[in-house]
Amino acid sequence: ATDENSCYLGEVALVEYHSPISQSGLTYYTTLIDENASCHLALGRGFVSPEITEEDGVQMPYNQSQIHIDFMFGAPDMRVTGKTADGKEVLYAQTGTKFMYIGRLNIAKDGTVRTELIRPAEVDVNKSEAVKKAYADVQKLIDADHAKLAFLNEKIGVAEVPLATDDPRTGTRRIRSGETNLGDYCADAYRAVTGAQIAIINGGALRTSVEGGDVTRLALMDVNPWNNPMCIAEMTGQAILDLLEFNSRYLPDEECGGFCQVSGMSYEVNAAIPSPVKHDDKGAFAGVEEGKQRRVSNVRVDGMPIDPAATYHVASIKYCLLDGGDGNGGVQGIKPFKTEGLPTDAECLLKYLTDHLKGKITMEQYGNPLGAGRIVIRK
Repeated sequence: ATDENSCYLGEVALVEYHSPISQSGLTYYTTLIDENASCHLALGRGFVSPEITEEDGVQMPYNQSQIHIDFMFGAPDMRVTGKTADGKEVLYAQTGTKFMYIGRLNIAKDGTVRTELIRPAEVDVNKSEAVKKAYADVQKLIDADHAKLAFLNEKIGVAEVPLATDDPRTGTRRIRSGETNLGDYCADAYRAVTGAQIAIINGGALRTSVEGGDVTRLALMDVNPWNNPMCIAEMTGQAILDLLEFNSRYLPDEECGGFCQVSGMSYEVNAAIPSPVKHDDKGAFAGVEEGKQRRVSNVRVDGMPIDPAATYHVASIKYCLLDGGDGNGGVQGIKPFKTEGLPTDAECLLKYLTDHLKGKITMEQYGNPLGAGRIVIRK
């Protein structure tokens, strides 16, 4: 096991068999999309429910781990039964979801029983007053839920240019192996909203692109779908150097979920140099081989060379800097500076657009899909 909690569940997701992703028949090569083709379990890290906050006075314990690995399963006739604390079985789902099927039990005069699934379209909703009332009552519940979620689709700004996870030249994902304008935007948002000197975000946390044109709340929330808690960490310059070195170890041939998108700083990677990074038996950072040349160089903070002995305030999600995510737990010289009273990562993206950019993502600032040149990778 990667760590002691990697063998425990971090997610249980029940997805209808005929979900839109499943029906598309496509593989999107983006886990957050592809996993919703069916039900799935995940070993490793769990995520805080975005619907529950500290203001609710509810504690949300969740599994902490360096990994999050999904396993998919499902069938058209899958039945889900839950068990209460006192051992009582409770039927949770059957015959599909979202009213895809209705289960009908047919009892013949001779006492034989036959079950079948029928589609709602096959039901005559005007067959009787009781049926009409039942459908009307259900529709009221559906309309009420839609009303609660309507704010997600409200326009909060405009993007003169799309914010990309992919390389437009090849169509392949870039966010985990190179700079993109989405990475720049997110790192800028974390730094501006928290007031930190620097912001670093792992590319694996940025899950989807933002289309050009009108920008809704949902469009930005989908980039950071888990509402990860933010932090400001106190880091030595050497800790920053080690973090960058560790998360550049797979370049140029492989991507890395921990690849660092940055704001307030810049760096270069010479991917022709063999990585000098050492790992422990769990794959976490364990230092740099003595006497070996580092790949990362020319690291600058606000345009000035980084000082390995200096201390910097760095904004990121807690997972990246304080929880040891992506194997960063072995990096020395990181300690909490501020962990309370900060917006979540998704809230930072929203506040940055509405409060700092005044509702406009401009071509001038984010026009290059390959980013503003903060990260230079030499092959």
